[in-house]
Amino acid sequence: MTLIDRIAPTQAGGHAVDVEIRRGAEGILSWLLRSPADDIRILVDPDGRVVLEGTLQHGHQRRIIERRMLGLAHVVSVDNRIQVPTDPYPEDLREQLLEAVRSDEVIDPTRIYVSTIGATVHLDGTVPSPEQRALAGRIILRHPAVHALRNNLRILRSHL
Repeated sequence: MTLIDRIAPTQAGGHAVDVEIRRGAEGILSWLLRSPADDIRILVDPDGRVVLEGTLQHGHQRRIIERRMLGLAHVVSVDNRIQVPTDPYPEDLREQLLEAVRSDEVIDPTRIYVSTIGATVHLDGTVPSPEQRALAGRIILRHPAVHALRNNLRILRSHL
């Protein structure tokens, strides 16, 4: 949930400036933050200084929000106090997932390709049956660092 705690009245522009800053801030946050784990508070003082507080899942979100807030009309500075936990996925996530698929006795991993973008995993290639396709997906989703799966495995019966 995104919270805009307080938009203080500005002395120079009055209520219209407050509304403009509020709309801009809400637009930035709704565009960027889609995860319910993201919780950001925005405080604006009468001089147009913005304070950002809360927690985000990824550092790039923190940087983008700050840059976008600085681009809003009437915002003169941004104090970015947003905390970002350490990366929620290991650097060798792809290798861990490949090993998990290879270690299964039912799946033929010879034509399965795993790629990762953050905590989103893409499975590509071919398997001989719908059961192996589903099993590969279940194995990938068991990993605690995987947040999303794009299972693009195709069934190719002449695979074996």
